[in-house]
Amino acid sequence: MKQLYLYVFTILTLVHPDVLVAKDMMSVRKGERVVVQDSTGTETDSVVMYNADPTKFELGIDSVKIEPIGKLPFISLQQIMKANATGVYAQETTGEPGSIQTALTIRGMHAPYLSEVDLNANKPLIVINGIELVENSTLSYNIRNFKLQPIGNATDVLTSIDLDNVESIHVLKGIDAIARFGPRASNGVIYITTKNAEPGKNQISINGYSGFANTNPGYNINAYYEKEFRKPFYVNYGTEKNLNLYPSYLSDSTDANYYGASNWSDLYYGSTPIYSLNGSLIGGSSRSNFRFFGSHTSNASGSDNTRFTRSNASFFINMLPASWLTISSSIQASRSDRKRNRSLSELINEVQYIPDLSTPLSPTKEMYSQYLLQYDKSINKNVGNSLMGTFFLNISPINKLNYSTGVYIDYNENLREVFYPSTLLSQSNYVSDYFGYNSRVTFSNKLNYQYDINENQRLDFLGGLNLQITGNKYNYQQGYNGLNDFIKENSVEGNTNYSNYLVSNGFVTFNMTDRLKNTLVSYYAQADYDYNKVFKLSGLLRQDGSSNYQADNRFFTSYMGSAEIDLAGIYGKDGSTKKMLLNVSYGRLGIIPETDIYNSARFYNSSFATSNNVMVFGFNGYGTASRPYNTGWIDKIGWAYNDMLNISLNGGVFNNSLDFTLAYYNIDTKNQPIAVPVVAESGYVNKMVSGMEVNNKGVDFTLSYTLPQKSKFGWTASFNIAYNQNELTKLPDNLQSIVVGDRKLSVGNRIDSYWLLYNDGIYLNDFDVPVSEDYKLMSYRGIPMKGGDPRFRDLDGDFNITDEDKVLTGNFYPKYVGGLFNTFRYNKLDVGFQLYFNLKKDALNQGASKFYNFQVKDEGLTFDALKDITYWERNIDESLYPVYNVWSTSNPYQLNQNMFLEDASFLKLRSVSLGYDFTSVINHNRQKFKKVYGYITANNLLTITNYSGKDPELINFFGIDTGLSIKMPQQYTLGFKLDF
Repeated sequence: MKQLYLYVFTILTLVHPDVLVAKDMMSVRKGERVVVQDSTGTETDSVVMYNADPTKFELGIDSVKIEPIGKLPFISLQQIMKANATGVYAQETTGEPGSIQTALTIRGMHAPYLSEVDLNANKPLIVINGIELVENSTLSYNIRNFKLQPIGNATDVLTSIDLDNVESIHVLKGIDAIARFGPRASNGVIYITTKNAEPGKNQISINGYSGFANTNPGYNINAYYEKEFRKPFYVNYGTEKNLNLYPSYLSDSTDANYYGASNWSDLYYGSTPIYSLNGSLIGGSSRSNFRFFGSHTSNASGSDNTRFTRSNASFFINMLPASWLTISSSIQASRSDRKRNRSLSELINEVQYIPDLSTPLSPTKEMYSQYLLQYDKSINKNVGNSLMGTFFLNISPINKLNYSTGVYIDYNENLREVFYPSTLLSQSNYVSDYFGYNSRVTFSNKLNYQYDINENQRLDFLGGLNLQITGNKYNYQQGYNGLNDFIKENSVEGNTNYSNYLVSNGFVTFNMTDRLKNTLVSYYAQADYDYNKVFKLSGLLRQDGSSNYQADNRFFTSYMGSAEIDLAGIYGKDGSTKKMLLNVSYGRLGIIPETDIYNSARFYNSSFATSNNVMVFGFNGYGTASRPYNTGWIDKIGWAYNDMLNISLNGGVFNNSLDFTLAYYNIDTKNQPIAVPVVAESGYVNKMVSGMEVNNKGVDFTLSYTLPQKSKFGWTASFNIAYNQNELTKLPDNLQSIVVGDRKLSVGNRIDSYWLLYNDGIYLNDFDVPVSEDYKLMSYRGIPMKGGDPRFRDLDGDFNITDEDKVLTGNFYPKYVGGLFNTFRYNKLDVGFQLYFNLKKDALNQGASKFYNFQVKDEGLTFDALKDITYWERNIDESLYPVYNVWSTSNPYQLNQNMFLEDASFLKLRSVSLGYDFTSVINHNRQKFKKVYGYITANNLLTITNYSGKDPELINFFGIDTGLSIKMPQQYTLGFKLDF
């Protein structure tokens, strides 16, 4: 008999969530009884085999190849998924390690990005060993004027995953795969299975790498460059008033602080060490076994001394007290600490007010070091804690009948402590404290029965009942103008007997707190029919009730139907084709909002704000109830849902050495809520109402080839590409368009389009300005245009440039996303590389717009007037932009014009690796080690693009390159993998 391996957590929440799977027994049919053999070879008990091949139907056919990327220094799920799974778009908007400014989407945008809160509407469900992860709520963005980062540590909770602890990653996209996970899976599922306990002799694995991150400095500039840059503007259009407002730091060319050497980058960029070390221990018998894993990782960007560290620990135990009973449990813990950047932009984002910006940081090393010296007096702690746990029972009292029950817990904490001295903030110091947590507890119960009609036909029946409780909570306090810079924490009187109980002793404080709670109840039934492993039918019906919806609309009914046929089993009798699966599925799945604001149609919020200024508080620093005139009221909100069609063909030829998957999908996301305008006399800005519909359709294609290593040479290659097209198909109240800030949503157009003026050049003089037949000069919002103004295209022909002349153009979500992975092997040596590409993607270059709009920086007290130290780095192509009259009321360098819209398509050489298996060399004639493997890697080596900015990847979620992001670093590592 052959040893059995326990893969409990691979299949906890799938259709047949049962326990024992043998590596070499994948052909065993579900429901068949096999014999367990312990480590001594003695036959113990017979157990029932369920879900013998979880990678086929239950987890789909899309998976990430762990082995080639397992040696790369990835610290987040986004980095792991990028280019490695078809139809998945992984977005990193900064090179700062551990930052929350990352995103994952599967098969397109299902809702428009109008604010940071909307990001949740497009996130897939992340599942680890059956645990549905809970992330930070984006609602905390709403209390900030400047939304560069949310409150708290702004660390991505998905950085808690250690790739060396992962067994497999599957991407679930079709309705047949995601329906059983319920409404949280409406945007797809990324299912992660960690390595688990195994019976047999004790096994020890130690893996690690060490290396460095490096970021190449750009071309530095100083005040002389800026003065020469401005000269043609002042010569052509400057007035005496403009000259009087000429910045003081540019006026004196003898000032060495600004006209001296621009060597600030010596302190900003540099090679920074990175490393990781982990180990695992596996042991036990087939009746009881365990696995322990521990790791510590430190990653860096090579810019601004940013760093991310993480420690992980996990323990798994499986027990088989009887042949009909399996008990499994696990606990996984993680702690992270992130050293954030020291930029002025993030500092001001935190304190939420604008200090004096008239004099920027000096580009000289000597002066910049003085800023860093003051910054080092600050406190900026960013800690994250994560805890996941499972307890699972599987009972099979009789053959073909199986019952399972489990508890799955995910809990993570978010802590931040900040102090900035007065020397950084115009003589007013600042303190803030944040504590938040997110929790999710799931109780799952499933009953499965298998009925064999005959030897060729089988029916599977499944029923399930789940209860899930999710909570989000935070407490946040800000304090201003403390007594001095030596008191770096806000202190209060803790004795309730005193009248000043909990009143700040030094700082002027403001307090914010919020709590969300959602309960989800689900019950479902599924039936599967299998004919000779050639033809399969499946149907599912479920009902879900969520407290995030209004009381009279809590429950939603979803359904799914699918059919699969193995064409190779019918037409490939000669054996030339081993696999050719045609699958068609269609169904409907509800969507749960990540906020409870819809559940009571409430008319109140917790501030007195009547404008966009959210930093207005109620009584004694605490918010009180007021009507939400600036945000609108909640109308009747019904369940949003996805109608999904998926057609896929998965084939394997040449003994499955060449494997391909071609899939077509059509997703209609219906009845989504959106804010629509209301009459001004009501006093409200808008109301939230259901009725928006978005369509996503596209094609996913994957091609993999493995050359069998019969000789010394072997080759493995994998190519994937995904095409996606989205369209807004309906708005509530039969509206055809809605304007939200600088965005416009219009039926029949993409939801990720830009709304821009078309610029056809420049009016060289006043006589170039067009005049209508009734002698009306071309105007910009009613003010006549002059020489030096841009030639904005007058689309409506009224000789007045307004928003009516803007057009929807471009797209920030790429139409094509993909990657190519190649690994070549010769004997014990392997060489691999990976390419990653985004095609048909655009970006607005805000960095260039702000640099040309220097009059805003000189005269305005706004966030756009901010000059970080990276301001002294040339990141624009001056040949792309004419010299306009920068002081014109036509705002010639405004961002919302096609002059700043660029093609952001790119091809990247993402990684190169070289490895060698030293096992036979080390062991010689004696078996000491199971595996001894060494390797070197290099990441982010080359980018091919026409984009003029720093990096076409450093585009925020709204398609704008702010110019504030930290560059993607190059990383070089030397590592080893040791098993014994």
